Amino acid sequence: MTIGALLKKRRMEKGLTLEAVALEAGTDPGNLSRIERDAQQPSATLLKKVAQALGVPVTTLYAELESRGVKEPSPEYSRGIQQLQRKFLDLTPGNQKLALEFVKMLGKMQKED
Repeated sequence: MTIGALLKKRRMEKGLTLEAVALEAGTDPGNLSRIERDAQQPSATLLKKVAQALGVPVTTLYAELESRGVKEPSPEYSRGIQQLQRKFLDLTPGNQKLALEFVKMLGKMQKED
């Protein structure tokens, strides 16, 4: 199990919507959705806020992950995501929008192959 899957599991068990937890944690629902789908890893700060919104300490989440067997992304994957994030944040808002559209287009093209 991954941290994203565990967060989603906890949220669903509490009957909370993605929007409600995201609002409480101070992020947007799309960001939380990417975390739950393991498309992105949460920062330590955001993980703490999401855990608080779910009413559970971060240490409890990690203990549950450890007992279930944690599946974390490889270091190469994590480094790549960090590089993408840094480069993305350096872009203007207009170019960020273009970059997201480009990635979506690549995903669609890949599915067609």
